[in-house]
Amino acid sequence: MMSNCFIWTYPALIVQLLITFADFPILTPEQHTYNSNIGGLVTMKCTIDSSHHIVTNIMWTRVHTRIDPDSRHLIADNVINKLIGWTTLIIDNIQASDNTTYYCVAENQDGWGTSSVITLNVHALHLPIVSPAQASYAAIIGGSVKLICTITSSDHAITGVFWTKGSAFGSPTLSTGTKYVIANTGTTLQRFTSLIINSVMSTDEADYFCSAQNQDGTSISSITLHIPAQTTTEEETTTLQQTTAVSGKY
Repeated sequence: MMSNCFIWTYPALIVQLLITFADFPILTPEQHTYNSNIGGLVTMKCTIDSSHHIVTNIMWTRVHTRIDPDSRHLIADNVINKLIGWTTLIIDNIQASDNTTYYCVAENQDGWGTSSVITLNVHALHLPIVSPAQASYAAIIGGSVKLICTITSSDHAITGVFWTKGSAFGSPTLSTGTKYVIANTGTTLQRFTSLIINSVMSTDEADYFCSAQNQDGTSISSITLHIPAQTTTEEETTTLQQTTAVSGKY
């Protein structure tokens, strides 16, 4: 604490007034508003100045309830037993319930100091919706097949549409050429995309993935292509029967 002494002198009387000032820590948020999508991560930070007494304790509150560290909340600082420093609150896997106000708080021998309010705005994700026309298709060897998806995005423009084979991630993006023909039509909020596979071979039997992006992220749907076992042709069957018959003479 800080003290100031004031003395007034009157005839035959001296009056002494001692005024004491509490010197709490001063906490300043790095910023007052944060924004995050559901499932995201945010790091809040406050600087701390306790000019005359060392900081002995720090904490963070949600509204006025203390936040205890757990799997989603990490609290760090470099100010304990010091006069100046900082503290951070990391919130991971953000939920809708995290949309509220926060305070950083520090203690020294004079008491607790509290920051001004910090607001976290949590936004719902509005990913594209990818809807295959069919969950699976069948094709014959040598033929062609057309896979189709419809994509809708209610709030944000669709920024990318692509097809992959075998895996949604890590596989090369398919592109138009002799083997594949990709077509995209529609608007920024609704797209129709198709993948034509020409000269179908047995190795084309696989899962195909239609993916769409907007500013919130990527959505994916899968389509399975089956190549049924090929039946023997009539000509081959006749030849086989004749061979068997001839062989039977011996």
